[in-house]
Amino acid sequence: MSESGLKDKRDFNFLIIYKNEILTTANKLLSLTYVYSAKELPAIMDNYLSQLVGGEDWG
Repeated sequence: MSESGLKDKRDFNFLIIYKNEILTTANKLLSLTYVYSAKELPAIMDNYLSQLVGGEDWG
């Protein structure tokens, strides 16, 4: 295992995938702020977050 904690090149590829997923999710969440009013946004965000992996208990 290298100093970075990565076992091999496959681990690095997974990190790239996670980074892309994180950036995509962040962009989607940011775009919601342009579409919904401040009054609607909390419920919309709760709904969106509950649909993410591990978000079953959100809200």
